[in-house]
Order: sequence, then structure tokens, then C-alpha cells
Amino acid sequence: MPIADCFPRYHWDLIGLGSERPTVGDLMTLCEENFTFLCRLAPHLKQQRGVAVSRRKGSVDLFLQVEKHSR
Repeated sequence: MPIADCFPRYHWDLIGLGSERPTVGDLMTLCEENFTFLCRLAPHLKQQRGVAVSRRKGSVDLFLQVEKHSR
């Protein structure tokens, strides 16, 4: 399987953010997608406060610092 097939296809790939001016709707969609991916990475994000570290043997540590919660 080619490495490119391992990564999700993002909405902004389809709308061409690099080649044309995005709409507010395009940017909102991008923010929603980023939040969805972040929630998959840190499922308890809404309850998280301060700094958290995820460690797995043989992997690089992942640090998360929550600076602010808002709607």
C-alpha cells in the first residue's frame, strides 16, 4: 500500500486552499475536522486540565498542554 493511502484525505485537499481563497464555510469545516482528529487522539480532552503526557515503549512521548477551554 502506498504511504499516501495511509493518511486521511482532508477536505482542504479537495477545495484547494493553496490555490484559491477559502470561504468561511471551508474554514469552519477544516476546524471541525481538526477537532474530530484531536478528539480521536485525546478522547478525554473535555475533562483534561494542564499538561498530560502519553508514553509508549519504542515511541516518542506525546505532550498535550490545555491552555483554555471554551465553546
